[in-house]
Amino acid sequence: MQRIANPYYVFKRRVGSTPTLSAIAFIMLLVSNASAYENEIKFLEKYVPVEWNGYYCGTKLNYNTVYLPLANKIEICSNNIVEKFGKDNLYEHILNGLFHEAIHLAQDCKAGFNNKQMYVLDENNVKYIPVKIKNIYNKIDYEIETEADMYENPNALSYVSKYCKRV
Repeated sequence: MQRIANPYYVFKRRVGSTPTLSAIAFIMLLVSNASAYENEIKFLEKYVPVEWNGYYCGTKLNYNTVYLPLANKIEICSNNIVEKFGKDNLYEHILNGLFHEAIHLAQDCKAGFNNKQMYVLDENNVKYIPVKIKNIYNKIDYEIETEADMYENPNALSYVSKYCKRV
């Protein structure tokens, strides 16, 4: 009889009949990580759709996440993230990507939501363009990408609230 199909047996103690404390902790960690970005996605979906592994994820394999100003949507490219980095830190990569794209959403809202423009939120933030930005992006995108890179943290969502109106 193969027991692996039932998760209970995967974590079953060898001597007892209940899952071990470490197995319970592991399951709790998975559940808490899965919801780690759920609130951020729900927040962003008040403004734009958030799509998993959308069209641009498949055409531009270098994207972890992408904000599309013409479509006014965010794509989370979890397949690309797993391919590049493995499943380790998947949640962290998704969360950082959501914060990065949230800044692009705020930049788009500042420029006027239904266009392809994005404006820097604070010009004082982009006096220095890091080399990693210069190596990845076109010169026209240096400032918006530098700013988005700087705000890969929960504060990014406050900029969305400040510059965007709920749809």
